[in-house]
Amino acid sequence: MIDTHAGEDELGSLERYLDLAPRAVAVSRECGPFTVFVRDNPRGHPLYARPRLGYSRPVSPEEVRRVLDFQRAIGVPRALEWVHETTPTLLPAAREAGMSVQECALLRLGRFAPTETPTGYRVHEMTADDPQTGAVLAAIDASFRDSDRMGPPESSEQKLRMRARLLVLVGAFDTLGRPVGGGMHNPRGDLTEVTGIGTLPAHRGRGIGTAITSILTGTALREGQSPFLSAATRSAVSVYETVGYARVGTACIATENERG
Repeated sequence: MIDTHAGEDELGSLERYLDLAPRAVAVSRECGPFTVFVRDNPRGHPLYARPRLGYSRPVSPEEVRRVLDFQRAIGVPRALEWVHETTPTLLPAAREAGMSVQECALLRLGRFAPTETPTGYRVHEMTADDPQTGAVLAAIDASFRDSDRMGPPESSEQKLRMRARLLVLVGAFDTLGRPVGGGMHNPRGDLTEVTGIGTLPAHRGRGIGTAITSILTGTALREGQSPFLSAATRSAVSVYETVGYARVGTACIATENERG
């Protein structure tokens, strides 16, 4: 159920954050009703386009096709992200333009309910200079591939953002000190998005993801930031609700279908 008291001010603050957050790692280009974010480091995670901040007119399938053509022409992924309650016409327009759309729950913290770290594990914030930082990021990456096999640690970009306090990283470790997962949040002003929470498959079902979420949330609150996040599955929503998050809307992620 969506929290019906999430008003325009709350959604407006989320929109401002979502427009601002990618600008720390990207340049922006305008295309019709969209802002297209392009990574300034080609090795980084690919970005997307989203509705221009403050844009309130209906979006048409033709405008969606134009931004997809623009993304194709400049060599970036054909992808859109937006908040459905703010731009409701984009969902049918994206689907009519041939995009696949994933609808995720958008949640903000209500009453924080800290949880305990499960026995046999420890979860804590990482520093940019910690030798395990790269390994924690590799564990998060492996978790999103549903694999226990971690790739080589690569953390140069993330360490720069950590030093600038644009990224806060939390790692989870077993009793031998091996990373088993982690997560992060991305402060911008008084808001921060909690992202990338993942646990290696061999360690799932033990409450580690909940503990990671709890530590990230507590860290954000101590620094005066209000956290929010999105969740693609009901099981993920349940984890976040345990910590005190409540649904306030729908985050949409659209990708272009492969053309035959």
